[in-house]
Amino acid sequence: MKRAGLFLIPVMLIAVLGCSGRRDSSSSGSNAVAAMATEASVEANDWTEEDFATERENTLALDFGFKLTVGDEEDFDTFKTYMYFILERNNNVIYVDNSLTEYEFGDKRYPMVLQTGNNSFELLFEVNNRPGKNYIKRLFVNNDNLLEQDILPVFEADPININNDGIMVYAGYWDYGHPWHENDELMTAYNPVLYYSVTNTGLKLDETLTIERNEMIYGQFYGFSFSYDYGQPMGANLRFQQELKLIQGEEDAGFTPATMPPQSYAGRWGDNDAYLLISDIYDTDIVFYWHISELINVRASAIIENQRIVFRVRDDTGHIDDDYIYYAISGTLQFNENGILLTVETSEDPMIRAGATYLYSEKNND
Repeated sequence: MKRAGLFLIPVMLIAVLGCSGRRDSSSSGSNAVAAMATEASVEANDWTEEDFATERENTLALDFGFKLTVGDEEDFDTFKTYMYFILERNNNVIYVDNSLTEYEFGDKRYPMVLQTGNNSFELLFEVNNRPGKNYIKRLFVNNDNLLEQDILPVFEADPININNDGIMVYAGYWDYGHPWHENDELMTAYNPVLYYSVTNTGLKLDETLTIERNEMIYGQFYGFSFSYDYGQPMGANLRFQQELKLIQGEEDAGFTPATMPPQSYAGRWGDNDAYLLISDIYDTDIVFYWHISELINVRASAIIENQRIVFRVRDDTGHIDDDYIYYAISGTLQFNENGILLTVETSEDPMIRAGATYLYSEKNND
């Protein structure tokens, strides 16, 4: 495990200067998907990090009679790590880790102990993985014996009812994505958000919800693992950030399944030099005219697809209509209280960059 005094802060939008070429296409090391496990009795922790003294060996009493002993504390000012991990219960040693793995206890969610049955438990511990993103080691214990272990992404917040269906879920993602330039476009990694349902028998990866939410972010589901192989335009990163805000409890920050906007959005948005004209809003599609400048004009329609409002401009470079040449462009429209956000996902037009976003916040009622 890496020791470092510096660590990455999870801000996904990164300004890149002089960066070119594609990143290494290998996936993150944290690409194991915990599909095992499965409304658990989640016991709150009332301890503080000060419970871990500065001696070489430190003992902490966990819920349900578990005892944790760790040693070799190292203080990096903003976080502390511990090694030589021993987990016990009823005077039985269940698990020993004498490797160089470094554990952290700064996040109040961990250690997390879930009772999953009669004398069965899942225990979650945070592991230092800097400069990458930390991850969770999960231990499955039955009758004071270790059955198996796996890893999960660190959860971004307490469980939420994201679909308003009464099912509480935790959510997390594997790693931090770094952007690169590809064909003069700024790209970022495919970084799926994983959702784990809280059930009577433990935490269970909700595959259906995970696929559904990531299709809303990326337009397509590319799997449960972080990967540079499926490069995404930076517009996807904006939707990723919005999803994280929703998970973290910020109101109206994330996605809900798309519906056609009300007729009040019909009309002209923007000024005389750059505007978006919503001509018609029907039950199944939207017709609009996008004027970026005197040289760039787009006519297109949008439909609901994969729970997003998606628009496409057909590739018709050989046809000129009213002095305009049409290039293949696709993207999304988002309608909210701030106006209309247009995000370009792909573009054949040499003057419109994939990943670009355009916010039209003022409607011209003249």
